[in-house]
Amino acid sequence: MSDEDAADRQCDHLEVAVTRADVPTYSDLMYPILSATDGLGGSGNKGEILGRVIEDGEFNDEVVELTYGEGAHESKQNFSVFADRFAFGLSYCKLGGALDSPKQALYVLTPKGREILAMSEG
Repeated sequence: MSDEDAADRQCDHLEVAVTRADVPTYSDLMYPILSATDGLGGSGNKGEILGRVIEDGEFNDEVVELTYGEGAHESKQNFSVFADRFAFGLSYCKLGGALDSPKQALYVLTPKGREILAMSEG
């Protein structure tokens, strides 16, 4: 048996399914949402911000694509847990005054949001 074959066999048992516990909570996504918005020049739409959060956080496809699946309400069965938690994080950033939404689907970093980002830099 070649070394490559042996390595393949050894890695088979390491495959672990991603669970909801592996997906960041909405509160864990709030700072990355603010940071991503700042990285987009201080504003962006939901899709742009989500893409930047995924890119900056280096989340793997399994975490991003995990759905609620069977057992969930049928409206959420095929919905991404990550996208759902991101949406809650975005809403809470807005409710907390760190983001503003001057028009539908546009989010703008507020002075309070910039202050939060500055606190982590110092």
